[in-house]
Amino acid sequence: MKSRRRPRVRMALGLLVMLGAGTALAGWQKHPVGTLEAAWSVSAGDLDGDSDVDVVGTDWNPPGEVAWFQNNGGAFTKRTIDNSVSRPRGVFVADLDRDSDLDVLTVTDDAEDQVVWYENSGSGTFTEHALGHLNDGEDVFVIDLDRDSDMDVVGAALWGYEVAWFENNGSQSFTRRSIEATSAPVYAVWPVDLDRDEDIDIVSGIGLNGAGVWWYENDGSQSFTKRVIDAGTPLNDVWAGDIDGDSDIDLFAAAIYGNLFSWYENDGNQNFTRHTIGAGDYAISIYGADLDGDGDIDAAGAELASGRVVVFENDGSQNFTPVVLDSLADMAAEVFVVDLDRDGDPDVVAALAGADAVVWYENLRPSSVAEPGQPGPGPAMVPAGLYDASGRRLAQDPGRTPTAHAAGVYFRRSADRAGTVKVLVTR
Repeated sequence: MKSRRRPRVRMALGLLVMLGAGTALAGWQKHPVGTLEAAWSVSAGDLDGDSDVDVVGTDWNPPGEVAWFQNNGGAFTKRTIDNSVSRPRGVFVADLDRDSDLDVLTVTDDAEDQVVWYENSGSGTFTEHALGHLNDGEDVFVIDLDRDSDMDVVGAALWGYEVAWFENNGSQSFTRRSIEATSAPVYAVWPVDLDRDEDIDIVSGIGLNGAGVWWYENDGSQSFTKRVIDAGTPLNDVWAGDIDGDSDIDLFAAAIYGNLFSWYENDGNQNFTRHTIGAGDYAISIYGADLDGDGDIDAAGAELASGRVVVFENDGSQNFTPVVLDSLADMAAEVFVVDLDRDGDPDVVAALAGADAVVWYENLRPSSVAEPGQPGPGPAMVPAGLYDASGRRLAQDPGRTPTAHAAGVYFRRSADRAGTVKVLVTR
């Protein structure tokens, strides 16, 4: 059986505490975003250009739906993007066509087997485009992989057993390029400059045969060599960033069959040591961010079987303490971290497949950040500037172009603390 295509059942195992909408637990408050049948994947961004953060989600029950939830001062209105797409899985929000608004991408895993992107008109209305074939796709990520100043796409083919990328010619015409036909299902991809040689490598989460964490080293010309980080634990999700603050890229991972959340410590030479963060009943999703504002990277996680949404607080020495945000999150399928209410700290958005819902957990702590890793005790203390994905401030001027640095994801924090803007940087 395909492991993430579980029957739609109502599970509430290992219940700890009721956490309904509008109630708080350990500095967090749960709120509804909206109804979405079999909600599987979530992302967020300002889709309508009104300076607040909207939410995007996918429904993978046939016939399937891609929808966005328009934020109107904290109240969300559901808007359908596509209600005839075939079993959409992963979703990603990015300005794919570089016209200064955010587009939406998804990948299908059924009859269509396509990467699809929805071109934003600028006001939150969308035009569908087929981007390329990906057999039984599971995950998708947008980045300028070949550093030619346009946005490419990386995809994971679950039962297609493949990692592939789609090269953009600058006019949103894409050429499909296979990175590897794998020997196992590919659940997740995360492009990042893992070896800090100023090109974009790809980390992948592999399930079942030969399972574990692999990465594909880019030689700078988009020729990739597979390196095995861990071949012992089937993984469903990965996240990359400097977790221990030593200026190299580490990994978070969620293992659905191993029932655990882990992090992989990079010694600086891409030799990795796995450390357990905590147990997770069908640990299916993980996302890193400084959730408590103490200057180190914590993690948010989703557990599909137990229906829990959990935060793992890092004490600064990579000892993680679990805080259960929700123990009735029926079939929690994915978490995403973003400053949804623009109050200067990161919140957690979750897709709940069993509850047919998208929800968010408001961070009530005196945190400081809107994106992973930014330091400071409170919003007023956050210095303006340009930050990298691990939270290091690279320049005091938030308007400075980050192209002097390696290609990747950067964040601009404005001086008036109006929020943090994600910047996808190319060279």
